[in-house]
Amino acid sequence: MQEYVDEAEVRPYGPGEGYAVNVIPFAGVPAHNKTYAAKQRAMALIEQSKQVQVYKPPEVLETIMPVPEAQFEMLETHGLLDSLRAEGCNVSVEPEVIEVHGQPWRRLRLEAREGPMKAATLRLMESMLPPVPRFSK
Repeated sequence: MQEYVDEAEVRPYGPGEGYAVNVIPFAGVPAHNKTYAAKQRAMALIEQSKQVQVYKPPEVLETIMPVPEAQFEMLETHGLLDSLRAEGCNVSVEPEVIEVHGQPWRRLRLEAREGPMKAATLRLMESMLPPVPRFSK
């Protein structure tokens, strides 16, 4: 026959209570799996978690932007490349000219921190867009 237990006498689990004897609490790793392969997998996971914690993004970003040859000359003559250099972006021009769809292109290599890199790429793209027609009332 079952004995009645008063609700007030029942206490919740304490830390470490209520788990199976073959499981490490909160880890999800069974303690009885002691094979060499399982140990190697566990050690690899531990090393991977250490590497993820240590990873830092690079300080200097680098990108290559293709620019049509005609617009590249305009960028040089109007001093846009020099102004980008003055703002902290290292701008270099690759010497070879490539041809895409019958049009010559040059490649600009940009190196800078994240803020100046975003500003430089936006200014370059903006300078290559055709002017927007303005409508007057």
